[in-house]
Parts: sequence; C-alpha cells; structure tokens
Amino acid sequence: MTYDPFADVDLTIDYVDAVAGAGKTLSMIAESLERARRYGTKTIIAMPTLQLVNEMVEFARRQPEVPVVEITSREDEANPRKGSVTSLIHQHITGKKLDGEPLPPKLRPPAGGHLLFITHEAYDRMGTSWPPETREFEIVIDEEPDVILTRQPFKLYDSGYVLTSFLETFEVEVTPLARRARRRAEAMVRQQGGMVFTDRDARNMVTFEALIRGGVKGSSEGEVAQAKKRLEKLKQKKAEAVNSQEDILGASDLTDYRPYSYVVPKDPDWLMRRVYLDKLDDIYEYLNPVPKWLAQGASLFTDCEAWTRMASHIGSGPLRGQVTISGFRRPEALKSFRRATIMSALFKNTMLFDLWSQLGVEFRESNLVKINSATTSLGSRTLRIYWLTDQGWSKRLRDQSGGIAAIFRLIKQSGIINEGETVCVCTNKDDASEDDPRVVLNNFRNAEIMPHNSRGQNRFRHYHQLIHTAALNSYTPDIRWMETVLGIDSTQQRIARAGQEIYQTLMRLSLRDPRQTHDITLVVMDKGIAEWLPQWFEPAEQVEVIEVDSSGVVRRKKSRTGRPALGERPMTAAERQARRRARRRESPPPP
Repeated sequence: MTYDPFADVDLTIDYVDAVAGAGKTLSMIAESLERARRYGTKTIIAMPTLQLVNEMVEFARRQPEVPVVEITSREDEANPRKGSVTSLIHQHITGKKLDGEPLPPKLRPPAGGHLLFITHEAYDRMGTSWPPETREFEIVIDEEPDVILTRQPFKLYDSGYVLTSFLETFEVEVTPLARRARRRAEAMVRQQGGMVFTDRDARNMVTFEALIRGGVKGSSEGEVAQAKKRLEKLKQKKAEAVNSQEDILGASDLTDYRPYSYVVPKDPDWLMRRVYLDKLDDIYEYLNPVPKWLAQGASLFTDCEAWTRMASHIGSGPLRGQVTISGFRRPEALKSFRRATIMSALFKNTMLFDLWSQLGVEFRESNLVKINSATTSLGSRTLRIYWLTDQGWSKRLRDQSGGIAAIFRLIKQSGIINEGETVCVCTNKDDASEDDPRVVLNNFRNAEIMPHNSRGQNRFRHYHQLIHTAALNSYTPDIRWMETVLGIDSTQQRIARAGQEIYQTLMRLSLRDPRQTHDITLVVMDKGIAEWLPQWFEPAEQVEVIEVDSSGVVRRKKSRTGRPALGERPMTAAERQARRRARRRESPPPP
C-alpha cells in the first residue's frame, strides 16, 4: 500500500477567527460581491445549513448587478433541475455536461464574477473530484466543516462478511500524529522526573509474550526464562509509568499503544455500488456512511483486534463482531481552488485546526475580512453559568441519575430558571425534540426546544435563558481512536466538540445583540465546560460560574486522596518518583 494518510500537505488556508455575532458572514459576502463586481472574482460559499443559505442568498441578491446562484436540494424543490447536486456543481464550474457537451444557453453559468452558494454537505460529497476549472474559483467555508468522521459501532457477530467483502485493512501501530503528541507529553513527564513507557518497551513486551506462548518447543528453556524475567520488569515499568503520568499529566494515555489499521476498498466498483444502491438494499443502507466516506477520499481506520475477532469469528462473547470504523477528511480538496478561506468562531479551538495543522497546513489570517474580536462584550449584563457535575456528562451518567426528567426536576427545584420567561432547551434527540417536547414542557411550560445545529438561526435572539443537557460525546472506541491515531486527548476532544457546540448555541440568544441589557442564564451539565466558557466574554467579573447542588441525583466522582505531603507542602513529581523507587528497592523480589 503506497497511500499515506498522514503525509504532509503543502497548502495555505486563510482563516477568519472571530466570536459568534461579530459579522463575519455578512462582511465576507459583501466583500465577495464587491470583488465579483470589480475584478470578476468567482466565489463559492459553503454554509452549514439550508436555512442559512436561504438567508444569505436573499441578502446577496440585494445587489442585482452581481449574479448569485444557489445549488442545493432546497433550490431543486423550488426549481427542479436534472441531475444530483454534485453533478450540477460540476456542470456549473465547467460549463459543460458530464459527457463533455456544452450546456444549453439557459443553463450556462454566469461568464464573469458571481457567487455560488452550496452547503457543507454538498462540499463534502464533491470529495476530491473537483474539476480542473475549479482553479478559477475561490471558496469560503462559513463555520468549521466536520473533519472527524464517526458512526455507531457495527454489530456483526456472524455477518462480518458484509464489511470484509469490499474492505481490506493494513496495520499501523503508532501514527506520526500520535507519535508527535506523545513525544511532547513524554518530554513533560521526563522533565518532572517521571517514568515513561516507550514505544520500544511496548514492542518488546509483545515479542516476549509471543516467545513465552511458544514455549520451549520454539525456543530454549533459557530464552523462555529470560523472556519471563524481562517481561515482568516491563510490566512493573508500565505500571510505574501509568502512576507517573496520572500524577503529572492527569492521564495514562502514553502507555496505550493499541494497534489500528487503515481501511481501504478492495475494488472501486464494489464501493460505488454500495454508495449508489443504498436505498435499494437494506445491507448497503446499514453500511452507511462508510462507503460514502471512502468515495469522498476520507482516511478511515479500525481497531486491529476487533477487526480480526470479527473477520475470523474468534470468541463467543458480546465483543465479537463489534467493530468501529472512524476516520478524518484530509485538506487536499481545497488545493483545487485559487484561494480557500475558513470562517469560524474560536477557530484555533476546533478539531480542524488541531488536525490539519499537524498535517502541515499553514493557516494565515485573512486579509479580505479583518475582524479580530476574541471576546464578546457583555456591556452591563451578567452571564451566570450553572453546572451540575464535576464529571464529563454522558448518556450513561444521565441514566444513572434517573433519566432526563430527574435532571429537569432538579434544575426546576433549584430556582435558577425564571419560569415566567421563555427558556431555550437543547437535549439529546432521544430525550426530546421540536416534534416531541413533552418531557421538557412537563417541567418548563415556557420552554422552546433548540436543534443541535442552530448555526445561522436568529429566531432565538430575543431569549435570555438556556438549558443545555445534550451529551455530545463520541462512542468510547472513537475517543480512544482519536487519542491513539490522531494524538488528540479526550479533554481536547470534549472542548472541541461539546464546548464549541454549547458556545454556538448560547450565542443564538440575546447575548449576540450588544443593545440588549437583560442578564443571561446558562445551565450546562459539567464543570469542565462551565469553567472553559468564561474566557470568551468580557469583562470577566460579570461572568459567574456557580455549582448547582445535585447531591442525591447525579452520581459524584469518587474523591482522590490527593498528592502525598512532604512536611507542610505537597511532594513534587520527582520526589514522588524517588519514593516509589525506594519502596521498590526495599520490597522483597517476587518468588
């Protein structure tokens, strides 16, 4: 296999990093219209939702001298056109049919400068198949597009052939991205005098375990005995390294060298059959969106052990056949354009920035839209952020707490919500939705349900209260994959996912309107998010972070004993390591 999913890419991307409500989108559209009028610039603008496309197309068409084109499924419903959205985008860029024939005059795209609006979904579907004529266009992506790809685990106890029939795998143990992240963390541990369990140690453990399993038939008695001794030392070193890393970094991830495999299609025709016929075959529909990701050029991975267990029908427990396929989008598609710009609030806290920076992408501030607002001014208002638990919020913790109804009752009884005013609520889809808000309305009769993706929606800007109970977590295997393959630890993942979404949802409220004077109330589930949010608002003294007493409802994290003391001060990491080594020397050797 010659394709390297971790190869560096030579690409520069402009970015606009400003808080929500700073006017990024309107400013960029106005600038694109002006450049189309003056210089004949052709610009594609990709937006996250159809509603936002609708609003921005209407805004752009107020300047009639610049043609504005929309290619979306919504536009097709109003003005039916032949072909898929991706084929229409292809025809618009080339001015030709897919067979190379010129388009009829009435279907030809504008010859000079103009704007073309599409959705993020359409951009993703184009994958890496942008035609050469794309070089005549610039692209602006409004809001960070999804680059991390996950889906719920497959359960294929006896039916692994539905994956192995068209996919094959190639093992990769430690990726360059994870290796760079691990080296940075290892350097921190060594600086503090801690123990590090290295990649070489992990490989040696595997070698010694294999030698011991083979027994004296495959090796001599002396070799087996020596392997057992060295394996025991490595196990002790690994345990000590785990303790060191938990003390210094608050995590033990450096000792996890779980092997993963690339996932690639065996045959392009078999792959595309599963993409195009998913509505005609229930199995193909179940496989979604894995075939589509591969067709779009994404890099996908799976856990080696889980894949082998599924493919070889190993074992009879519940883990057999449970396989997770996860991946990421590389940035090469943007090389097709003359200029690429991404606009996002808190851009440098996104998964995209973290991942693509490691792949060699150079990000530079846009010189087209010079908005540089790192924080939102509260004016005379106070922002009160309430939290319920010091653990990471999850559906499992919700269920252990008696379900979402128990959580809503707790919030209601705390008295932090003004029930005389509307309160916006964002929940998991299995708790409530705009179509089925009963569990919310049972506790808050003036509640307004918000969708998970509320970007570009201005209908909530007159409200001042938000309860956010959605657990925006990946599945555990996906979290582990991002740590092992991408080198992005669970805390970074949580902030980039849950923190970003809660911030975006909060900024749909009156907080985005500087003329408002009403105080804002936000209720989030976990302490980590509550303490991360205040940095994006000023003045800092007008942001209050307050714990809600959830004892008796939300299970509490077991308290740790804390760092051991030396006299009247806590021991340093180096002193703790010295104490551990001394204890090891004093303890009798194992029999």
